[in-house]
Amino acid sequence: MDPVEQWRYILVRKRKRKQLPLDIEHCSPISLRNIILDVHTPSAVLERIAQVYSDDEYLLRDLVRCPKP
Repeated sequence: MDPVEQWRYILVRKRKRKQLPLDIEHCSPISLRNIILDVHTPSAVLERIAQVYSDDEYLLRDLVRCPKP
């Protein structure tokens, strides 16, 4: 590796985008439904949604029908 490629590699590695934590309590119903129906959503997030919105029948129904394998 020449020095230019090494610096390019170092700079790309250091520039990871930082994400904000997911605030499930303040999400809109549409975004929650999209999170639930996404097959790549981790089970910990789905459990948190179930805990926070245990009184919402429609979200719980979507959680039960979740396409997660």
